[in-house]
Amino acid sequence: MSYLKDGTPTIDESISPFFTFIEEYLKRKDLDHPKEVIESWKNLETFINEAFDLAVGENGLRREFTCDEIIERLREFSDNALKYEEGES
Repeated sequence: MSYLKDGTPTIDESISPFFTFIEEYLKRKDLDHPKEVIESWKNLETFINEAFDLAVGENGLRREFTCDEIIERLREFSDNALKYEEGES
């Protein structure tokens, strides 16, 4: 796991530009940020965090997994659950 100078774990480079963009966009004072847009960004950020945590455990987003790895793990969990439900365990 990589860390910033202040000790904060880093986010994988495949997704970190997204979070940087949101953070920088919301800091801009020259734009009027509609409440709905801010809520949408926050909801999307929460969704991504939750998906990473489901796939790889707590603080998953900051453990340098790529989005493709997360999708692969979630798909595997889903496939295994389907097999279990169908009695193929």
